[in-house]
Amino acid sequence: MLSRNTYLVYDCIPYDEVSELLPLSSLPSEAVVRDAAAVELVETISNERILAVSPVSMATGYLLAQKPFTVVKLHRLSKKNTTPELSDGYEVLVLGRPRDRRNHSLSEYA
Repeated sequence: MLSRNTYLVYDCIPYDEVSELLPLSSLPSEAVVRDAAAVELVETISNERILAVSPVSMATGYLLAQKPFTVVKLHRLSKKNTTPELSDGYEVLVLGRPRDRRNHSLSEYA
């Protein structure tokens, strides 16, 4: 099961640069995989072929933490949806947080 921090393991792209892909419901259904199926898919792909969406502010960090773990298959997107950064040798784009990862509060560290 995926339990590592996606922002530290994979190459990252800022949330601002993938905002044209959002909402994910506007993408083809065969391009979006969620939850357990997304975790299984990520575990079959080498880390060099995975691109993670990183937060650019506290608000986008909170937004990404609230989303279920989601994988976007980049080869399933049309050319108008992809940017050069996304098509630069990457196979999937990951965002969100696996459900098994606990959301820690600041009070735990005080």
